[in-house]
Amino acid sequence: MGTAPSGPPPYPGYATPGAYAQPGYPPPGYGGAPYAAQGYPQQTNNKATTSLVLGIIGLVVCQIVSIFAIVIGNQAAREIRYSGGTQTGEGMATAGRILGWIGVAIMVVVIVLIVAITMLGTTTPN
Repeated sequence: MGTAPSGPPPYPGYATPGAYAQPGYPPPGYGGAPYAAQGYPQQTNNKATTSLVLGIIGLVVCQIVSIFAIVIGNQAAREIRYSGGTQTGEGMATAGRILGWIGVAIMVVVIVLIVAITMLGTTTPN
């Protein structure tokens, strides 16, 4: 029968003489850089721009449009998040949503004031 080699146990990555060869280079990494890092131009998401424009229009002209600014701003933010860095405009989408919520708040206040004025105007004193 043979005798076991004496000495300390081998450390990971080091070969025991005669057991196996030293490991070579590590395996290559996964793929290349993302699309945006390879030099492809980033594009601004069209829905983000639309959301910002609708938010401004909803704030200044017609508050009903503010609802569309919120919906389209949410869609734009989702598309930008899942684009892998090929689309920009998240700030415009956020601004459109914020302006949309401000427009909705103004619309609610105006509706409450119209209802209150109508109710006060229709009451007759006894």
